[in-house]
Amino acid sequence: VTRFVNHQVVELARDCLAKSQEKMITSHYFYEMTEALEQLLVETQTKSPEALSRISMIVRKLLLIISRPARLLECLEFNPEEYYRMLEEADREARLVTGIKDVPSYIISKLNLGQRDPLEELQDGLRTLSTNSSTSTEASDDCKGFRPIQQPT
Repeated sequence: VTRFVNHQVVELARDCLAKSQEKMITSHYFYEMTEALEQLLVETQTKSPEALSRISMIVRKLLLIISRPARLLECLEFNPEEYYRMLEEADREARLVTGIKDVPSYIISKLNLGQRDPLEELQDGLRTLSTNSSTSTEASDDCKGFRPIQQPT
């Protein structure tokens, strides 16, 4: 079982190399390869639990090797227009299903973010700081007759 699964992992790696040389790799290919490797691990666990540790180490190394190129391809294949179109469709669908007219305001209210004003909180914080600094100035005025403690040398 261990040899068979090891051979399968090597074949997946070879296929990946061949597709790379043919410039036919996509993020979808990496996704399918990851799924195949995970499925191999599940099958290994059911058929030969003692081989799992060795095979999982090999699979983990291969996944680590392909992870960075896979993420880079995801970024390169990202289409902002399609993404915004999907967001608009989801927003429209949410409005139809829930009957909510303003989805962003609804989300803000559900997260309890609309109950406080960040600018007002900032102003309150500045007022507190200025009050504390004036109190410390008054405290330093009270200590005018005292000389500071000398540090021993």
